[in-house]
Amino acid sequence: MDVDRTRPPARKPARIPVEVRPWTPWQVLAASIVFGAGAGGAVAGLNFARLGKRQYLIPSFVAGWAVFGVAAALVTFVVLDETARPVGLLASLAAGLALMLAQQPFFDIWKAVNWSPNPNVRYRPNGRGLLLLICVVSLGIEFGVIWLLGFLAEGHP
Repeated sequence: MDVDRTRPPARKPARIPVEVRPWTPWQVLAASIVFGAGAGGAVAGLNFARLGKRQYLIPSFVAGWAVFGVAAALVTFVVLDETARPVGLLASLAAGLALMLAQQPFFDIWKAVNWSPNPNVRYRPNGRGLLLLICVVSLGIEFGVIWLLGFLAEGHP
């Protein structure tokens, strides 16, 4: 008797697409305070895209980095040494607060439309690794800019 000994093709497990849930506006504020205004702008821009508002991606990015650039230049060339940290922190806080308040209505609308599981389940955004990566890369860029401004300030009277 002849028996077919070939196996049927193995079925690959179906890959379930992961829905992209945006970060909360509070996470944008925290990124701005902890990692700087540039990181806050980058996170806010990407979060606007995750909320379905791609038209705000570039303006948020530019606004965050512009606030960082102005604050870094002021701290380096104008502000006295003992007040430099509070000025930088206030600039990051102001940028983060502005970006958080700009995102809050869009986040509330997105959450009302797209997030309706069991009422006892807390909202949990995903992609926190991407959030951390953006923050760390932005922090590295900010350190580079601050180092460059410090280098330029040495020759400044």
